Amino acid sequence: MTNEVFWLYLFTRLDAIQALLQIASMLGGFGVGAAWFAVFIDRWNGPVKSLTAVWVCVVMLFVMIPTQKDAMFILAGTGVIQAAKTDTAQRLAGKSVAVIEKALDDYLKQTTKEKSK
Repeated sequence: MTNEVFWLYLFTRLDAIQALLQIASMLGGFGVGAAWFAVFIDRWNGPVKSLTAVWVCVVMLFVMIPTQKDAMFILAGTGVIQAAKTDTAQRLAGKSVAVIEKALDDYLKQTTKEKSK
């Protein structure tokens, strides 16, 4: 049960996590840009490559972590796909196809009768 509570908690915090990552990526972008500028004008010899790598990771996290709305869509889509794989859904789909095929056959017969008149 603790595992489900943890995941539900994280799910409710996705938008806040996204906001923090967005702020961090923007501020980090300015910081990395300033650091590279300082390196190019020979004012600083700090760990620019490490800072850049950390910033890239933050940006990738920002892009990869879904919003709450996106996560709900993913979860709902997964549930629908799993439900569609059940035997009941397969039988219903088969019957639905049969009904549609019969309706189309009847329509085609009717249109060919009307054209032959």
